[in-house]
Amino acid sequence: MSIEELRNKKIVVGKRETERAIKKNMAKKVFLARDVDEEVQKELIGILKEREIPWEYVPLAKDLGLACGIEIEASCAAIVED
Repeated sequence: MSIEELRNKKIVVGKRETERAIKKNMAKKVFLARDVDEEVQKELIGILKEREIPWEYVPLAKDLGLACGIEIEASCAAIVED
């Protein structure tokens, strides 16, 4: 799988929105940029494992942002609807 999954899906972008989707049980899958702060990664991964939500790394926040249709870096994004 890859960040191509984000295309044509309802998504949320950024740490705050992704955390909100996870806590509301809306997140179906989460993508994390590997080049962002390690503490952010650890915090989100802990929540994802606890709630058994699938996730995967994306090498660069810039690429994740572009895949989400924005021109800035994105630390994470979640698919919230199939």
